[in-house]
Amino acid sequence: MFPLARATKGWARVYAVEHLDGARHPHVKEWLIRDACTGDVLGSYFCLAAARTGDLAGVLARDMLDGPTLKGATRLIHALTDVNGPGASLDAYEDAAPALRHYLRHLTATTPTPEDLLALTGIRDWFALCEPPEGELARAGAEIAAVIDRPESCRTVIEALADDDGPHAHRAPWAARALGLPYRDTVLRRIGAAPLDSTAWYLLTDDCPTDEIAGVVAAAEGLLPLDELLSDPEPGIFFGAENAADRILDLIVSRLGAHPGHGVRLLRTALATRCQRNRRMAAYAVADWPRAAVPVELREALVRAAAREPVDDIREAMREALTGTGPGAD
Repeated sequence: MFPLARATKGWARVYAVEHLDGARHPHVKEWLIRDACTGDVLGSYFCLAAARTGDLAGVLARDMLDGPTLKGATRLIHALTDVNGPGASLDAYEDAAPALRHYLRHLTATTPTPEDLLALTGIRDWFALCEPPEGELARAGAEIAAVIDRPESCRTVIEALADDDGPHAHRAPWAARALGLPYRDTVLRRIGAAPLDSTAWYLLTDDCPTDEIAGVVAAAEGLLPLDELLSDPEPGIFFGAENAADRILDLIVSRLGAHPGHGVRLLRTALATRCQRNRRMAAYAVADWPRAAVPVELREALVRAAAREPVDDIREAMREALTGTGPGAD
């Protein structure tokens, strides 16, 4: 089963790793810590078994760890502290407290990087959202929170945000978001170099305050190939690298319902693309706006889109947006 676990991904790996529960071979135990978790949500299904069988706390108790082992342990702890994960949680791991203390020792042996701080904020958020633990585990959580709150932690992230070519440039905005530091100006400054980076657009649009959305919309209008996306509507959902711009447009317009009056051109484009999710998200966004905020050009785009729409429930959503019967109706 071990060769299968190493060779597979997704659900096949979940089933294979579950069969390794209780394994005693050193190579298997080491692999469970270093490589079992790949960083996706499915790791939550087997992370507890991997931590127990691989002796996560014992591995972290070593004086020194190589990079791959520390990164693997980070992914395993992330799975154990994923508050939205489907599997077992950190407090089900009997050695959670010593594991966290030793993990923190390794991360603070030098100044924590933005990646390190991002990992620690995930643990902090687990403590904040789950039932408050008691005793040794609670003390470990408090030690982690204290490291995050150090002034030098903020300075580390701010310096990484300013260094567009530095080794931590990619993760710095995520760390800044987790620490409550401003980061959208940095992402906007960088996004011209990679306009189809969906993670960057997620950072820009998710929970974006209305007083910052105009800059995000302007960047999207200037960088995305909007005219190339115009097409006859189709009922399908399109994947693949060639449809990256469609997916980014979908991501952006799905957030515009919270920002009445912003992104009219993006919404009009989304209503006239072949990808059904773009059309659906655009209709939902306009339905969330007060009717007074919907300009004539957008209403006309909805009329044209509804007349051509091949998917019944999307067509109905467009009509609701036109008639003002959606959630944002006056």
